Amino acid sequence: MIKENSDIDVKIISISTKYLLFLNKIRLGFLYNIYCWLLSVWLKRVVTPNDAVLLMEYYLPQIDQSIIAKKLNGKCSVYGIAHLVPSILNKFYTTKQIQELSQYLNRLYVLGDSLRDYFISKGLDPNQVVTTFHYVDSSFYRPSNELREENHVFQVICMGNMARNYKDLETIVERLPYINFAICSGTADLESRFGKFPNVKIIGYIEEYKLRELMQSSEISLNVMEDTIGSNVITTSLACGLVVVATNVGSIGNYINNGVNGFLYDSVEDVVSIIDTLYHDRTKLRSISIKAREKAEDLDYMKFIDWFKSQIQTGQNERK
Repeated sequence: MIKENSDIDVKIISISTKYLLFLNKIRLGFLYNIYCWLLSVWLKRVVTPNDAVLLMEYYLPQIDQSIIAKKLNGKCSVYGIAHLVPSILNKFYTTKQIQELSQYLNRLYVLGDSLRDYFISKGLDPNQVVTTFHYVDSSFYRPSNELREENHVFQVICMGNMARNYKDLETIVERLPYINFAICSGTADLESRFGKFPNVKIIGYIEEYKLRELMQSSEISLNVMEDTIGSNVITTSLACGLVVVATNVGSIGNYINNGVNGFLYDSVEDVVSIIDTLYHDRTKLRSISIKAREKAEDLDYMKFIDWFKSQIQTGQNERK
């Protein structure tokens, strides 16, 4: 989208992870690092001091993009984006390694303040770590234009499977038998845990436009999480006008203003009370839904492109 909607000359190099899991199983995952090294050699030959290279999966252990950053360090501006939550980063990197990998970057971008705080606590320069936002295509993800029928079934949708707390979700479902839940399982097998509940519909993998339809037919997006940074589930839910109810962890506070455009909760009792209140107070539900959509418009990808262009210009000015 940046390439199509910007006057910046953007070249995209995709490193497919399609075969990563298979290669790791047969102990050939190192081939990705060889590819990164070959790519870095080529990039060093073609980039100029006015160019900038953005590494979209920095601090991802399976694909060591620091190989590229190290090779290009000093030749052009090098930026990285980190996605993983602190608990996962701690499994793969020591504090010393995190510091060493950062020295090859002009700037490290993160999708939430909690991750920025984490990197600063590891010794990174606060001026080097910049919080950006998880953008959303608010023209595709949008509320339905169709009016709700009188017999419309109130529905809570649960999406995503990264760092989800299924134990708490099971308790919530059990405590709210009069609420219908659509739980998107993706590739996970959730039948044994949720198949026993008559108020639960388990949704396997579906195409994006079908997922949008499912979101548009729901009222609440419930996110029961252990941790998260920037979340595609949160931003697309906001764009569809869903009232987001999310565990108060990680960087959710960057996207949800509690009680204004969604709700943050600290206990199962809290979330049960929130959903019950919204179920009985549709006026409150609608007012927060409107605020949710307004927040999503602030996160639209066109605004992200403007922000991205300003960052590139800033980087070029710093190198002059």
